[in-house]
Amino acid sequence: MFITGRSTFTVLLVTLCIGAWGAPAAEAQLSAPSEAAQLELGPLSVYPSVRIVDMGQDQNVYNSTVGAQDDFTFTLATRALGVVKLGLNELLFATGSDYVWFKEQASERSTNGSYAVRFNLSASRFKPYVGAERVHTRTRPNAEIDTRAARINETVLGGANFNLTERTAISATARYGAERYNEDAEFHGVALYDPLNRESWMYSGGVRYAITPLTTLAVNGSYSADTFPHSPLRNSKSYSVTPVLEFAPEAAIRGTFSAGYQRFSPDDPLFADVNTLIFEGGLNWSLMTRTTFDVSGRRGINYSYLDTEPMYIQTGLRVSVTQRLFGPLGVQGSAERQHLSYRWQIGVPPTPGRDTREDTYDVLGAGAVVDLGRGFHVFVGVENARRRSVEDLRQNFKRTRVISNINVGL
Repeated sequence: MFITGRSTFTVLLVTLCIGAWGAPAAEAQLSAPSEAAQLELGPLSVYPSVRIVDMGQDQNVYNSTVGAQDDFTFTLATRALGVVKLGLNELLFATGSDYVWFKEQASERSTNGSYAVRFNLSASRFKPYVGAERVHTRTRPNAEIDTRAARINETVLGGANFNLTERTAISATARYGAERYNEDAEFHGVALYDPLNRESWMYSGGVRYAITPLTTLAVNGSYSADTFPHSPLRNSKSYSVTPVLEFAPEAAIRGTFSAGYQRFSPDDPLFADVNTLIFEGGLNWSLMTRTTFDVSGRRGINYSYLDTEPMYIQTGLRVSVTQRLFGPLGVQGSAERQHLSYRWQIGVPPTPGRDTREDTYDVLGAGAVVDLGRGFHVFVGVENARRRSVEDLRQNFKRTRVISNINVGL
């Protein structure tokens, strides 16, 4: 799409409401947009949106290796962000609902819901905040677990920012998160309730410096601990230091990107500690107002449903290019790769010629876009996905989808 500050906020809001990559992190971090609200009721500003997502023909509904099932599907996604100004303080709340429909495969239909709230206080230079979110979803958790598994993600956080000068501030945050799968959720015959139900605590602090009015540099340090009540072999602690660059929606380059160092320490002595690069973020920029680039990526440690390979490093990158042709019409192409590296193994015979298991998931897409402005966008295209694993052939599949997305609102 032809991205503007308004549509950039749409992407951020949807990401916050749905969550990403199966991790109950970074939720409840709502922020008030700079654009005028569609609905003003005294101190209350409301930003609604409606989206029809992935409407079209899916040629492999279950992502099966053999016997692919074809079906027509669409997802109706509604979102609403509310902002209440209370002097210098503000109360934000967001709600969202996704209705996923399939014509023939009724077992894949679902309704997903999310609710988030955040209260920002402002006491001169001291600015504390609290927030919470609850997400009930049946989306696919990540690139490894390729099934619509029902689960609940909950997050509670609190923290504060303290402005030392006009440009410099320090911050501290404490966050509790929980991920709970339904008892009937399973993948390849493995119940996900026992291996993946977890609780997480994270404590972080950092320093922020406004380089320019549109660019901020932050350096954050964090400590986190993940506990699995039914699977202690996955219990772990991690320490990280990450510089972060933040670009305002009005800047030539928009978005946030962080990259740094993490030490990951499993509690079980059978698994080695690892020092690794981590990164996360998304950036957007345009050339001559006609060509728009969107780049997003993440590298981090995920937990597997397999007891023989309980953790893995996932590295993902997605690039999208939109070329405006004339008027509101344009074309868009995208490419995505997810790489899964299983570096922690127990009781698994080595594959000849390979030290670790390496899986990939690739997605290529292309189509036409129509941007009529004022939050109305349409995309129609084709997407091809392929999952490859040498060690676990059950994971392999190919899928082609003819899809369209319609966005009305933010």
